[in-house]
Amino acid sequence: MALPNKKRHQDGFTLTEVLVVIFVITLSMGLLTSLYVAFQRIYNREASRVELYVETTVAMNAIAERVQSSREILASQTINGTVFVSDDDMLALTMQSVTNTDAVNFSSQDYIGYRLDGTKLLEELEAHDVGRTTHTRVLSLDIEKLIITYNEKLPGDADAVSIILIAERVVANHPIQVTLQRTISLRN
Repeated sequence: MALPNKKRHQDGFTLTEVLVVIFVITLSMGLLTSLYVAFQRIYNREASRVELYVETTVAMNAIAERVQSSREILASQTINGTVFVSDDDMLALTMQSVTNTDAVNFSSQDYIGYRLDGTKLLEELEAHDVGRTTHTRVLSLDIEKLIITYNEKLPGDADAVSIILIAERVVANHPIQVTLQRTISLRN
């Protein structure tokens, strides 16, 4: 008796086909993960650059506002116990005092100084009105360099000042640098 000729019919995939598909999926997932990590690093670096730019701009605007309302640049002045000598990295100003109620006190003046302490940009105010406090305010934590030039040879004779702020921060082993420059005139 002859056995009927059974043709084997296979449904499904061979082991080789399954392994190839798994390899392709794994390779695709690895590539997508690498792209995601790379884009995340770029995003973080650029977000830090924008944050540093904004922080440096706020510091520059604070200095500009004080310089514009100042009466004169002082060659040298002790402010809150620190001797400020207006030169290429320090600035001492005098301005009309303003009381706690924002009234101008024409009989008094305040002294304001700007300097770096490490990478901290400091504004020191010595108030001469009763009831007002002297203070030191940190304008930025990331200023690497403060460069000041004057429109006259002697700072005390100047009526305008040019300020350069160079800020730097390291993000994921990549240095980010922002440089701002502004020329500001004193009020006359």
